[in-house]
Amino acid sequence: MAEMLWIRPRTLSEALEYVKDESLHVHGGGTHLLRNWKGSIRGLIDLSELDLDFVRISKEWIDIGAMATYADIVRALRNSFPENVLVDALSRSASTALRNRITIGGSLALLPPWSNVLGPAIATDAIVSLEGMNRGLYPVADVQRNKLLLKGSLIHSIRIPVRHSVAVFHTEKRVAFDYPSFTITICADFERDLFTNVRVVITGVADLFARLESVERKIEGCSPAEVNSRAVCASLPISFTKKPLGSPQYLLELASVQLERCVMKLVSLASRKRG
Repeated sequence: MAEMLWIRPRTLSEALEYVKDESLHVHGGGTHLLRNWKGSIRGLIDLSELDLDFVRISKEWIDIGAMATYADIVRALRNSFPENVLVDALSRSASTALRNRITIGGSLALLPPWSNVLGPAIATDAIVSLEGMNRGLYPVADVQRNKLLLKGSLIHSIRIPVRHSVAVFHTEKRVAFDYPSFTITICADFERDLFTNVRVVITGVADLFARLESVERKIEGCSPAEVNSRAVCASLPISFTKKPLGSPQYLLELASVQLERCVMKLVSLASRKRG
């Protein structure tokens, strides 16, 4: 067996040279190796020397380096923006030990089954900063729909605008420590007794994720009293594949029920904020 290369670049430019070699895989927290180890990997590019574990918070933006762990992010946001949906979502991902290892960059690049990050990242309008062949800023949804963007490139950081004063997150599992069958994220601004900038995202569907714009339109511009949670969640334009939790039809029915509950919780949160 050939010896595995373990490469520790000291600069971003050095790392980007190694990323051009498709036989070398980027190593962040390393949790993906538990499930995706392949003999074709010639070596690992360890990013731990690149100072990408930052969480920087300003009045307008939250900037998170690719090497920041879930635990890093939760600690930083819990102090400054405890209502941010990432606090709830990441706190409920995997286990305590794994949250100290799982990185935001690895989660967005590989989408491991224990990750809760995709829905909240899309719902908060997060932008991915890539370095390398496809250097630029991309919405998270675009990166997930076009994985070729990651070829010859590294996720450097993500940027999240500071807004969405109310948010709800739900993860559907058989037991507490399980992979989610689906997640639901709802984020909105709530000012002058009205919901604005509403985002509703469900993950785990047949098409990986869906932004439920038909649901958003039924909440946008409404006061809490005007939101009919049952009507909002009728006839969802999504489908599922069979999973351990149940059949596609069962999952669709369950998702409809849980989405209705999430909308009710959003209304409750906004009403308390108003009061």
